[in-house]
Amino acid sequence: MKALIVLGIIGTFALIAVSYRKHRTLKKTLISLGLFALLIAFGIAGGVMRAVLPLYMAHIIAVVAAWAALVWYILGGRLFWYAYLLPAASIALFWFLELTEGSRHEALRSVLKPLLA
Repeated sequence: MKALIVLGIIGTFALIAVSYRKHRTLKKTLISLGLFALLIAFGIAGGVMRAVLPLYMAHIIAVVAAWAALVWYILGGRLFWYAYLLPAASIALFWFLELTEGSRHEALRSVLKPLLA
């Protein structure tokens, strides 16, 4: 799985470079590189959501959908800007739930403490 992620990163950079050499549009190249850096940041920041597995899976799907929108943009399609808001929305939802509901690890620890003692 990690090898596929590394190949995806290298492939996306190669696709951006080939697109720049073919069309010579600096604006599109810079937008593509910026969005790709943003997607990598969203992927790394999503690691904190592993405690809430359904939300984490939704975040992974959102990152993959945003990456597909980036590849579509690089290959000559239009820019779907709202696809890049999906990973940000899942992170915002996680932090909202964390602030309002808490992680509930304290309750789990208090229940398991007598059993483990």
